[in-house]
Amino acid sequence: MEDSRDYLVRNNWEPKRHEFDRRLDYIDGVGRLRATTLLVSGATLGYCGFLFGAFLGFYKQIVEEGPLNFLGEKQNHSYFPATVSEMVYNTSSGGGKCFFAFVLIGGICMLSSWYPWQLRNVYIGDDLILGAPFLGKNNNGKYRGISVLMLRQFLPPIGIMMVACIPAPPAANRHFTDKVSSIVHTMGAVMSIGGYALIELYTLVRCKDLPVKFDTIKAYNKGWGEWT
Repeated sequence: MEDSRDYLVRNNWEPKRHEFDRRLDYIDGVGRLRATTLLVSGATLGYCGFLFGAFLGFYKQIVEEGPLNFLGEKQNHSYFPATVSEMVYNTSSGGGKCFFAFVLIGGICMLSSWYPWQLRNVYIGDDLILGAPFLGKNNNGKYRGISVLMLRQFLPPIGIMMVACIPAPPAANRHFTDKVSSIVHTMGAVMSIGGYALIELYTLVRCKDLPVKFDTIKAYNKGWGEWT
């Protein structure tokens, strides 16, 4: 009969060395699957928000309200909002409720995904920062600045959540406070759409010099450009 003290020895319960790669692959795969699921869910919910907001907004303007201007007065031709934001600014309406719910939840999903660090087709290295030559170096000798991956992670989802949470009433009915909030609303739209477009363009331009791959990578070793 074996001594019971043998089961307390680390070598008896420690996994074998050949299992490390399998476990690391599993952890990496789960992280990529979680990031992909949250990203796709967020994008789908955001699309549904704009789709339902536009459909219900047009239906309300054409069928329910009829030919009214922006002041609610009858006229020969119906008044149509200039943007989707003006169409769904009333959060008590059906379109406003759907837009707010779908877009906000979609932004939270994208913000929770951390996909720039999980998906290899967008990972361009955390050492690429903006403002590097102008802000100097830290104590470790690295340039100070904002990481491009951080901008990709936070700009689009935070911007789209600003769009959902800050309504933009029609321009003709805006007071000073409405004008200020509408400017913040527009800033959120620029952060979401413009920020994503610029970062994606930067990634495509830089992908020739950096290890951006459009397939699943098992492991990455020995520095830039050497994948196994």
